[in-house]
Formats: sequence, C-alpha cells, structure tokens
Amino acid sequence: MLEIQNVSVRYGRHQALFDIAAQVERGKITVLLGTNGAGKSTFLKALGGLVPTGPGASIKLGGVEIAAIPAHRRVEAGLALVPEGRGIFGKLSVAENLHLGGFAHRARTDEKERLERVLDLFPRLRERMPQIARTMSGGEQQMVAMGRAMMSHPDFLLLDEPSLGLSPLLSKDMFKSLRRIASEADVGILLVEQNAKLSLEIADYGYLLENGHIVGQGPAEELRSSPAVLRAYLGEEVVPA
Repeated sequence: MLEIQNVSVRYGRHQALFDIAAQVERGKITVLLGTNGAGKSTFLKALGGLVPTGPGASIKLGGVEIAAIPAHRRVEAGLALVPEGRGIFGKLSVAENLHLGGFAHRARTDEKERLERVLDLFPRLRERMPQIARTMSGGEQQMVAMGRAMMSHPDFLLLDEPSLGLSPLLSKDMFKSLRRIASEADVGILLVEQNAKLSLEIADYGYLLENGHIVGQGPAEELRSSPAVLRAYLGEEVVPA
C-alpha cells in the first residue's frame, strides 16, 4: 500500500497542494482527475521526491516512511515516476534506456527476466532495441519511458499524462498495457491522465483534484456515472431524468 497524508506543496508564495490524503493499492489502478493547474503533476513530483513537501507530510510505502528521503532512494524503495514529456535519454538507444532503468540495486537481480517481461508488454521495443530513442515516434518513446520505469522493479508506478500526444489507437493499446502491468506484475499505478474516459474505464479507484484540494473520490465505476464527473471531466451533458 502507498499511503499519503498531509501532503502540501508551495512554490514561493503560491500554495499548489493543501494537505492531500490518498492511497494506492498494489495491483490496482488509481486515477487522479483534475483540470489544468489543479496540482496533479505537482502531486506526482512530490511523491517522487522532485519537489519538497510541507511540514507534517507522510508518504508510506509498504508501511515505511519515505517522505524525508531523496528521489533516488525512493526508487530503491519501490517507487518509479514517468513524468509528463517522458524524460527519456534521447541520444541513447532503446536498449541503453532500458538497461539504465535497471540500475537500482533492487532491480539488479533477475534483470534479464525483467527485460523479457518489458519486451512482452511492449513487443515493438524488441524490434527497436538498437534504435536511438529520439528518432522514434511519440508512442514508441512512451513505451520506452514506461519500460524503463518497469525495469527498476517498482512496487508503485506514477504516470503523468502517458497518452499525451498519442493517437486514439495507440492510447487504447497503452491503457491495455497499464491494466496488464497492474494485474500481472502486481504493481500499484497512480495515473494522472487527460483522457478521463479511458482512464476511468481501466481504473479501480479515483480522486478528483481542484485548486490543490481533493474534492471527491470513489470507485471508478461510481465516478463514471457521477453527473458532476460527467460534466467536468468527460465533457458530457447530463439530462435530468
């Protein structure tokens, strides 16, 4: 279990997050929905250790407190972040990117088997192993980013807008891969995603974030049928009964 309590973040005088509480289960997909500027990316960066949190923040991974440790040690603890924009090493090959993902001590045993699992999840990467990453399509680069994160042997995967810039067909394939990662690898996924419809279809649970506050939560099935969610995040008009 990834348990989050009292996570606040400030950028100078601007407070981006206010005492956020949430939890993510292993083998489950949790989606975080919100409009642009709500604080979604900041929340993932705070969990990953890329931005400092305020006093009293608690981030427990498997019951172990990690809120005070640096980002690289959070990776060693089992937390992997795929940031918006992918963050791959563009000048390196696909194979080099994936092997760098396995650099963490926790990932050095069974590295070959883990690589095979990644290539099974993303078969196109098997054909592209020698290719320089920056010459690949956006969808293929996203596969590299997710594969590299999986090579770190995470217990929990934080994904920031993984379908951004992808075609509808590639987006559907990517969401299918996320479902497999959660169920087959027993990885908990916290997903920030612009495509609310598809993300709620594969998610188990969801949170609604507005202006740095959690304003709603519930099972994904319930959120899919909520009039407020339909209007605000799915762009659907709700006709009164």
